[in-house]
Amino acid sequence: MDIGDVVKIIDTTGLLNISYSVGAERENRLVLKQVGGHWLIYHFEKGQRDVFGDFQSEDEACRFYINKVANLIERSASFLRRMAESNNTSAPH
Repeated sequence: MDIGDVVKIIDTTGLLNISYSVGAERENRLVLKQVGGHWLIYHFEKGQRDVFGDFQSEDEACRFYINKVANLIERSASFLRRMAESNNTSAPH
């Protein structure tokens, strides 16, 4: 797997790229980027990197990144469901 595959896979989810970045360091995003011969996965915010993974292999890094993005999607969906349920219970019938 390479970063081109990652972009294709994530694009199929319909996830807006406001929460992730592949190949470029962007503010407040989960980043996958090659740095000096190895691959980093990190959250970038206010000029600081919070590193989740450091890999020698592009394939390993890409697979790890896809899992991180999948977890982000799952947590977001769970949060939205909880918010919708709590909104339904407080709405007049």
